[in-house]
Order: sequence, then C-alpha cells, then structure tokens
Amino acid sequence: MPLLLILMVSLTLAGCGSDSEGGSAEFNGLWTGTITETVGATDTEFAVFLLFDGPNVFVLREDEALIGDYEDEGNGHLTIDSEVFSYATPDTDNNVYVGVRSNSRIEIESLFATEITLYGTYEATSRTGSMSLDLDTGLVDDINIERVTGTWETTDSVLYINDLGGFIGNGNDCRWEGDITGLSNTFLKLNIERQGAGCDTFLQPENSLVEGLAFIDGEGSLHFLVHDNNNLLWQQFDAAAATAVVVEEEGAAE
Repeated sequence: MPLLLILMVSLTLAGCGSDSEGGSAEFNGLWTGTITETVGATDTEFAVFLLFDGPNVFVLREDEALIGDYEDEGNGHLTIDSEVFSYATPDTDNNVYVGVRSNSRIEIESLFATEITLYGTYEATSRTGSMSLDLDTGLVDDINIERVTGTWETTDSVLYINDLGGFIGNGNDCRWEGDITGLSNTFLKLNIERQGAGCDTFLQPENSLVEGLAFIDGEGSLHFLVHDNNNLLWQQFDAAAATAVVVEEEGAAE
C-alpha cells in the first residue's frame, strides 16, 4: 500500500480568484499527489485536505504526522510551520495511525499554481523534499449521516454507524465508540473514545470523548481524524461489501 499523506489547512488566499471585495479564493478540498524526500520515503502518495476555520495544518503519512499552522504570504504563497508527531507502531494493514508529539519541526513553503494544483518544498535537519498535488474532485461534498450509516471495515476491524450517527467499532483488542454529527458539506463532526489493551496510545478515560472530523475521500474511504495537544489518531475504513442474498425459485429442482 503506498504511503498516504493528508495536509489539512484552513485557508483564504488574498489576491487570488475573482472576489470583487479584495480578490480572495478558498482552496478547500482534498488533494492528492506525490512527495519526494532526499532522506526517508520517496515518491510517496498523499492527499491534502483544506479547511475553513483557523490556520490549522495536519499532515498525515504512514511514517509520521505533522501538526502546525500556516502564514499567508500573498500571491498564493503559504509558509507552514509544523511539529512532527511520530508513530510508534503504525498499523498499515488496518490503516490505524497514532502519533505522539516529538521535538522535531518542519517548515513547508507552498504555492498554489492554479486552483487545482499545489506545489511545495521543505527543509529540516537532514531532510529536504518537494511535493506536487492535484485537487481530488471526488471528495464527497454533500456528506451527511445517511452517507456514512452502515458497516465499514479494514483487514482486521469493523465499524458500525447507525442512522442517528452513533458508532461502535473494534479490532485487534482495541475498541472505539462515539457519535457523528453534521458540520459542513464535506466534513462531519466526530466524538470518539478508545479503550482496550490493543489501543496502543491515545486512550481516553471512560465517557471522555475527544473531538475530531470525519470525511469520505474520492475513493470512497471513510476517514476519522482526531487530535489533542500531544496525540493524533487517524483511521481509514472501506465500505463493507454487500452480503449477497440468493433466493431459490419455487419449483427449482432439488
């Protein structure tokens, strides 16, 4: 499975678009592309997820996560300052990643070349890299509880969501539960609690939920993204295949 990275940004760019009040455009959405790094992973598939509310940035990969904020430099330029959240035991088979804050930082210089293309470069201790992204036009932009109701799964885990937004799930001696409510056209608000010996880190006391986001990408996968000051949780699920029902016709030969 190729590495996946998601960059989540709240963004309103001055000087772009056709807004008559001052020329601004909002580059919100899910973006996919590649990252080439001189140390570590190379040619890594990833996606970029842009938000409205606040200058928060989340970069999610199978080898690490970044959380930080951005500064709008004008003319489509952004400077992103982020901290690295390391994964101790990433579960790539089940797409479960728990990151813990480290002391490393990465600064990313990015440029929106067009409304559907984003480029970036970065440099840190013993690390330099570049990235090229295109807008994922398949991101579900009319998401609601009905769209996520049902059964979702990974290789070794299963997630059930009812038509009220309540959910439970489990896998590898880790269980989670909570609720999903509406937030915007592309995001649902997520409240989740994790319990169990197999949950690694990012455990919550009983009846203590952590707030996050849920969304469906252009490939139809459901993502859970949650973080607090020192931890990050990212899970990805695929819709369970429908169970085939075979009805024997009356009078068929025995």
